[in-house]
Amino acid sequence: MEKLLTPAQLCEALSISERRYHRLIADGMPCLRVGDAPGAHRRYDLEKVIAWLEDRTESQNREKLLTPKKLRDVLSISERGYHRLIADGMPCLRVGDAPGAHRRYDLEKVLAWLEDRTESQNREDAT
Repeated sequence: MEKLLTPAQLCEALSISERRYHRLIADGMPCLRVGDAPGAHRRYDLEKVIAWLEDRTESQNREKLLTPKKLRDVLSISERGYHRLIADGMPCLRVGDAPGAHRRYDLEKVLAWLEDRTESQNREDAT
């Protein structure tokens, strides 16, 4: 077992403020309590805390994925235009294994793909 850290040591190891530390506690950051009293001292296994933070980040990123409708709204494109982009290879994440699995989109990746696509088309037009 790794050495257990005090709250101050954890803040230093993660380079976070005391305020951020308290927000993470409120969000359910894993800890071990030393003693049974309500104000028992908290100790932290750094590896477990980092794994929890990574899980938390992944789930927050999943929440940021756009549905096809939201993507069409953000890009101000028609459903037909959306299907053209799919046919051209627009990056998406499929949720589920079925052939008709739901598609979700990371806006940053889609925008980068569109920018690359536009640059490629401009180079082709210039030649």
